[in-house]
Amino acid sequence: MLLTPETISKLKADNSSFELHKLSSEDKKYVIVIKAPDDHIWRNYLTYVADPQLRPGALAKLVQTTLVWPSQEEWAEVLRDRPGLSQAFGNKVCDIAGSSVNVESEKL
Repeated sequence: MLLTPETISKLKADNSSFELHKLSSEDKKYVIVIKAPDDHIWRNYLTYVADPQLRPGALAKLVQTTLVWPSQEEWAEVLRDRPGLSQAFGNKVCDIAGSSVNVESEKL
C-alpha cells in the first residue's frame, strides 16, 4: 500500500465534502487516510464505548467507519498481523474529533 500524490488528489476529489487526514505510524510503515468524524459517527462511537460488550471494539469500529484509504479489505489484512494498530490509530481519530482538547475552568 503506497499513498502517492496521485492517490491523495483522487481521494480529495472523491471526498471533497469531508475533511481528510493522513495518519501514519512513526516509522511511516502504516499509513491510512480517514475522514474527520462527524456528529453521527462520534455518537455511534460513544454508543460502542457505553456498551460493555461492544467497548473492546469501539476504536476499531471508529477507524473502520472513518477509513477512506486503504480499502477495508486491505486494512483488515494489516490488522491480522498488527491488531493493536486499531487502538493507536483510533486514539488519533479521537484527537481529531476534539476529545483531547485541553479545557480550562475558571470560577466566576
